[in-house]
Amino acid sequence: MTVDPARPRPSLLKRVWQSLEPTAGFSAEELAAYDHARLAHLHKYLRAGAPIALVGHLVAAVYFNALAPSSRSQVEWLHTMVRLHTIAACFVVVVLLAINTSTKKIRASRARTALFEAALRFYPLFGALMSANAQRTHGSYGFFVVCVMGAATAAIDLRSAALLYGAASGILAVAIALLQQDHAVRGAAIGTVLSTGVLGFLWSRVPVHTLVNELRSRWSEKTAREALEERVDGQVREIFSYVDEIARLNRHLDAQVQQRSKELSLALASLAQGASGRRTITAGTIVGSRFVVDAPLNTAGSVWLADDRVSNSRVVLRVAQASSAGELDAFNTMLAEIHSLTTVRHAVFVRTVHIDLTEDGFLVQALEYVPGLSIEKWVRANGAMPAPMVARFGALLAGALAEAHAKGIVHRSVTPSNIMLSAFSPGVRLLGFGTVRPVQRGTSTHTVLSGVDPEYVAPEYLRDETRESSIDGRADVYSLGLLLYYALSSRSPYAPTTGAGWLKAHMTEAPLALESIAKTAPKELCALIMRCLNKQASERPTAQELSEQLEQLANAHAATGLDAFVRASDAEVSGARAASARR
Repeated sequence: MTVDPARPRPSLLKRVWQSLEPTAGFSAEELAAYDHARLAHLHKYLRAGAPIALVGHLVAAVYFNALAPSSRSQVEWLHTMVRLHTIAACFVVVVLLAINTSTKKIRASRARTALFEAALRFYPLFGALMSANAQRTHGSYGFFVVCVMGAATAAIDLRSAALLYGAASGILAVAIALLQQDHAVRGAAIGTVLSTGVLGFLWSRVPVHTLVNELRSRWSEKTAREALEERVDGQVREIFSYVDEIARLNRHLDAQVQQRSKELSLALASLAQGASGRRTITAGTIVGSRFVVDAPLNTAGSVWLADDRVSNSRVVLRVAQASSAGELDAFNTMLAEIHSLTTVRHAVFVRTVHIDLTEDGFLVQALEYVPGLSIEKWVRANGAMPAPMVARFGALLAGALAEAHAKGIVHRSVTPSNIMLSAFSPGVRLLGFGTVRPVQRGTSTHTVLSGVDPEYVAPEYLRDETRESSIDGRADVYSLGLLLYYALSSRSPYAPTTGAGWLKAHMTEAPLALESIAKTAPKELCALIMRCLNKQASERPTAQELSEQLEQLANAHAATGLDAFVRASDAEVSGARAASARR
């Protein structure tokens, strides 16, 4: 604590006054709070002490009434003692009635306040009268000392304390002067009584200081808490302003990407016609003067982990080139997927951060890098996922798909390898959209997913009468149902061994009941997942309905946040590896 040298020190008289009256300088609001706290303190003080005092007065009255006096002076002394204790007992009964009829919350009514204040002032005067009466026989003033010091333990305002202890010690001093015959004893007794009154007055300041310090501590804590809350509110407002700014920048980026994809569509045809040959990408290649290729993420060499020299961050780089006119369709398909990604802004979808056509003929799409494991790898490493977590990540995925479906976009590639679990919110990320191409089989045309595992193809893609334009978001719900089935049981509901076998299973075979495999999972969750696997799209829930029902199940079974679950899982794996290394 530093002391301001320019601040003048208060005078000695002022410091003394502040010691005697620590409430000096309080505002009206602070004085009201102090009075309320003092009344509550007095209420507690009387509630504890009044029953003891009542018993003491009654016992004393009976005791003094039973004594046999040996002189006239003793008769008067005993009668007065009995009267005083009887009066005191009656007064304490009134105080107890007031205490017991008062509510738990102290109400500062004038009558109750006056009664409590009177009880506090009563005992020093009672002690003075008792000791004054004692001067008739033995000259003791010990009862006065006890009453004065006992009453001084309760908080009392300065003026009342001065008047009370001054009056009590004055009454007793006058009584000693009138009734005490021994001059030596008289002088010593008067001095002791007056000093006891002064000491009681000073001692009565201690509980006042204690109460004031408690109030100041509460006020300081309240002020600090309010300052902290204000600072936190300010930080929250600042964070929200940043979020709004980031959202604005994201919208601007998405608009730029969409516009760039349209421009690139026009440039691709001429590029394909003038292409002179295929260029290869290897680790260390710089693409578009911006991205440094690091390591491949697929066997085709079209997806790479790279470093963005502009943002100094890791990205996933998708590259394609038109070395012949035949690859132009792949270019246009990739651009269509990029356009789909930029129109859906759900946090589960991985965002495109850059798109360009480089001078050396590469179409480049840079996506944000999501560290973590795919659902496929996680289940292979850890086995089936806990049912509440399946409901939680299923709700997130269904919610993201519902937003895409609302914009008329079908994802077409909801597979375990396309879903990433992440230790960062929201805990799960959905990678790029799938592509659709017609495949001839005999005289029939069947719509299937290009480059996607046939385990996750919806039946409507395989029917002869199905047109691609008639396929809606419930095809994604079927794929998501298969994914949830796999996460909950670590197996598929079908067991074919060939690609054609998978297609037949999706068309004709009934899925194995999930409840018979995941026996500890909630029946409601198993039934909901099985609904998603219905062969008829109209019998499946929509993605929005699925999201809402899975969210209810996750909350009903106290599922934690998915990102927290992934972090805990990663920590458990790291701990197991460390323990294995130590062994």
